[in-house]
Amino acid sequence: MRGGPGVSARARARALGARRRTRRARCAAATLAAGVGLATGCTTLGLALASLRPLPRACPGPLVPVEALGPDFALQARYRVRSGGREEALLLAAEKRGARLVVVGFDPLGARVFAVVQEGVELRRERHVRALFPLPPENALRDLVEARVPDAAQTPAARGARVEREGTAVRIVRPGCDWEAALDLLAAAPSRERGAGPANGPTRP
Repeated sequence: MRGGPGVSARARARALGARRRTRRARCAAATLAAGVGLATGCTTLGLALASLRPLPRACPGPLVPVEALGPDFALQARYRVRSGGREEALLLAAEKRGARLVVVGFDPLGARVFAVVQEGVELRRERHVRALFPLPPENALRDLVEARVPDAAQTPAARGARVEREGTAVRIVRPGCDWEAALDLLAAAPSRERGAGPANGPTRP
């Protein structure tokens, strides 16, 4: 004779337990999905709000003419800046060719967050993702020029800055515009052939 009341009771208990575990797993999956959706929504909202906040003003003063920066060059620099209660860390890639200087900023994941171009003494933004770098990229160009060519950078505006140097590391404080930056120059080389440029992406040291 097969089975019995005890066997049937155990089978029913196992089936009930399996159904309960399935329900718990479904609830956990739904909770996780809701949490991910909420987190994604919060991230998207945060980026949108960041892009709407007023951008701090660029530090005032004339720019150093590109022609005064010496021979053509290409370089990279680790860059950290504090301003307006914010702190950002980037990798800068720069190239100077003739009367044109291009500076591109990359976030820690390698995303290009800004590109600024100076021709002579005229400066323009070609790209700026404010949600990823909510600070004026023009200041990054000023800092890089100050770090790379200190003699040429002695304009009236630059003379208002406090500069500390130790090897390839440079710290710049601009009290007039609430700006403190630290740079570490990683590489310097002759400018590349026409058609190449720092916007192609950083070279990891």
